[in-house]
Amino acid sequence: MYLGERLVNEWRFDTVRLWEIDAETALQSGQAGPLALVPLLRGGSDPAVLAEAARRLDALPGPGATDAMSVLVDLASGRYDWSTLMAVLGKERVMESYLWQEGRKEGEAAGQIDAATRICLDLVREFHPNVAARLAPVIHECRRPDVLRRWALQCAKLSDAAFVRLVAPSPASRRSRSRVGGPSRTSRRAASTRKAR
Repeated sequence: MYLGERLVNEWRFDTVRLWEIDAETALQSGQAGPLALVPLLRGGSDPAVLAEAARRLDALPGPGATDAMSVLVDLASGRYDWSTLMAVLGKERVMESYLWQEGRKEGEAAGQIDAATRICLDLVREFHPNVAARLAPVIHECRRPDVLRRWALQCAKLSDAAFVRLVAPSPASRRSRSRVGGPSRTSRRAASTRKAR
């Protein structure tokens, strides 16, 4: 900062190039912060290194490790496709971390709905690209985070057809389900006639 021609204040910052730091250094540190950054470090694209970072984070106590795991998953998702990411880190851990992170960021009910909608749409586009455009309006209209999360968790497990039936069942199948619930008018009339006799 200059006042006229005179330098009156100066700040200096070290430059840290994460891609030049060996991932092994983070693993040896055993600390949540460096472990969370493993996907950005040199050698962090190796699935075995990523899995080891996740294993060490799992062993750490406290909420800091949970935060770090969410960062690790988020950063790793930039390097891996979903199927590889889930194969390396495990489907449950990825889904829980992703949902937890988004829900924590948003906080309020409306924010949780928006976060769950975004996650669900991202997963549908990834796992069901052929029907994503058809299901997007249904997902946007859903205002229940629990339903959106259920759809998101089922997304990787179901075929296109099964997932469409789950999210947007046809009117005919909805009617047939509703008819299964109770007896018809005719059978109710017959039952009441039998009782009267």
